[in-house]
Amino acid sequence: MKGQPSKIMHLSASELRQLDLLKQKRPAERFCFMVDLIGDQIKAMEAGIRYKNPGINDAELEKCLRKRMLKVYSLKH
Repeated sequence: MKGQPSKIMHLSASELRQLDLLKQKRPAERFCFMVDLIGDQIKAMEAGIRYKNPGINDAELEKCLRKRMLKVYSLKH
């Protein structure tokens, strides 16, 4: 529509290439890829929590991680 801002996302050539490569994968391969990415994201969050709280025990780490994931993903239980 004229006069309205564009809703098109602008991606770099590298991002477009990555999307093309991902589209060539089978659904099961894409799912496994996403599971790996989420696992890596959780490890990065754990590392950040440990960095900010060097003496944290595993129970407190789990509590902080759950709190962060609720905030990041806006999950409600």
